[in-house]
Amino acid sequence: MKKNLVVLSVMLLIAVVAVQARETTKTKAAHETFDGTLVCLGCDLQRAEGARAACSAFAHKRALKAADDEV
Repeated sequence: MKKNLVVLSVMLLIAVVAVQARETTKTKAAHETFDGTLVCLGCDLQRAEGARAACSAFAHKRALKAADDEV
Protein backbone atom coordinates (compact mmCIF):
# COMPACT_ATOMS: atom_id res chain seq x y z
CA MET A 1 0.00 0.00 0.00
CA LYS A 2 2.81 2.38 0.90
CA LYS A 3 4.59 1.59 -2.38
CA ASN A 4 1.43 2.39 -4.36
CA LEU A 5 1.12 5.74 -2.60
CA VAL A 6 4.73 6.63 -3.44
CA VAL A 7 4.25 5.65 -7.11
CA LEU A 8 1.04 7.66 -7.30
CA SER A 9 2.75 10.69 -5.76
CA VAL A 10 5.63 10.50 -8.26
CA MET A 11 3.21 10.20 -11.19
CA LEU A 12 1.28 13.22 -9.95
CA LEU A 13 4.49 15.23 -9.60
CA ILE A 14 5.54 14.32 -13.16
CA ALA A 15 2.12 15.35 -14.49
CA VAL A 16 2.31 18.74 -12.74
CA VAL A 17 5.81 19.41 -14.10
CA ALA A 18 4.68 18.45 -17.63
CA VAL A 19 1.69 20.81 -17.48
CA GLN A 20 3.87 23.67 -16.23
CA ALA A 21 6.40 23.07 -19.02
CA ARG A 22 3.63 23.10 -21.62
CA GLU A 23 2.21 26.37 -20.27
CA THR A 24 5.67 27.96 -20.33
CA THR A 25 6.11 26.95 -23.97
CA LYS A 26 2.71 28.34 -24.94
CA THR A 27 3.39 31.63 -23.20
CA LYS A 28 6.78 32.03 -24.84
CA ALA A 29 5.49 31.29 -28.35
CA ALA A 30 2.58 33.69 -27.98
CA HIS A 31 4.97 36.64 -27.61
CA GLU A 32 7.03 36.10 -30.76
CA THR A 33 6.17 38.01 -33.91
CA PHE A 34 7.47 37.84 -37.45
CA ASP A 35 7.37 40.43 -40.20
CA GLY A 36 6.62 38.96 -43.58
CA THR A 37 4.07 38.05 -46.21
CA LEU A 38 1.97 34.91 -46.61
CA VAL A 39 2.79 33.41 -50.03
CA CYS A 40 2.28 30.19 -51.96
CA LEU A 41 5.60 28.37 -52.00
CA GLY A 42 4.99 26.80 -55.44
CA CYS A 43 3.80 30.00 -57.10
CA ASP A 44 6.65 32.01 -55.57
CA LEU A 45 9.27 29.52 -56.77
CA GLN A 46 7.67 29.35 -60.21
CA ARG A 47 8.05 33.10 -60.65
CA ALA A 48 11.58 33.24 -59.25
CA GLU A 49 13.19 30.09 -60.68
CA GLY A 50 10.97 29.13 -63.63
CA ALA A 51 9.79 25.99 -61.82
CA ARG A 52 6.60 24.26 -62.94
CA ALA A 53 4.28 24.38 -59.93
CA ALA A 54 1.00 22.45 -60.00
CA CYS A 55 -0.88 24.57 -57.49
CA SER A 56 -4.10 24.56 -59.50
CA ALA A 57 -4.18 20.73 -59.40
CA PHE A 58 -2.77 20.00 -55.94
CA ALA A 59 -3.58 23.17 -53.96
CA HIS A 60 -1.34 25.96 -52.78
CA LYS A 61 1.39 25.33 -50.19
CA ARG A 62 1.35 28.33 -47.87
CA ALA A 63 4.56 29.71 -46.42
CA LEU A 64 5.65 32.83 -44.58
CA LYS A 65 8.10 34.88 -46.60
CA ALA A 66 10.11 36.80 -44.04
CA ALA A 67 10.92 40.48 -44.45
CA ASP A 68 14.51 39.53 -45.38
CA ASP A 69 13.14 37.42 -48.33
CA GLU A 70 13.74 33.99 -46.76
CA VAL A 71 10.92 31.47 -47.19
